[in-house]
Amino acid sequence: MAITLDATPKSATANTYATLAEAETYHEGHVDASGVWAGATDGEKNIALAMATRLLDAKYAWEGYATDEDQILQWPRTGLWDYIEVNLVDADTYPLQLKQATSEQARLLLGSDTTADLAQSVQGLTGLKVGSIDLKFKESIASSKPVPDSVATLIPAWWGRLLGGGAIRPIVRA
Repeated sequence: MAITLDATPKSATANTYATLAEAETYHEGHVDASGVWAGATDGEKNIALAMATRLLDAKYAWEGYATDEDQILQWPRTGLWDYIEVNLVDADTYPLQLKQATSEQARLLLGSDTTADLAQSVQGLTGLKVGSIDLKFKESIASSKPVPDSVATLIPAWWGRLLGGGAIRPIVRA
């Protein structure tokens, strides 16, 4: 199914924080530039960007306030300091760090479904033997977080905090 991206700030129909072009630019400088992102179709990338946006909005308790009462997405927001805490975030646009986090989340979604909630995969357990105890775990369980650390670290901690299912970061106030 085809999806049309709408990255218009304050829009009642917006469905992504990053356009396909912005995500392509982000991934040009990524260590996985020739990997899963490059191998996906534009349609798959669009779906991943829309899903990444939904995940960020669902998993974060954002600080500040939505700029416009009619906007469907949680951003843009008012009352937040920028990533270096010098100026207020522009209340009419999506900040670069949010676009990058959306792009990173989209790439990870293309690689594996981080939203899957299988009890064993979430915990990383792949096998269990009772006699002589023989537990086996995944080599990496990072992908079992709906919002992995590689995405969360792109978002300044004072913009909000992750709700369950990911590392909880304290809200830092000036």
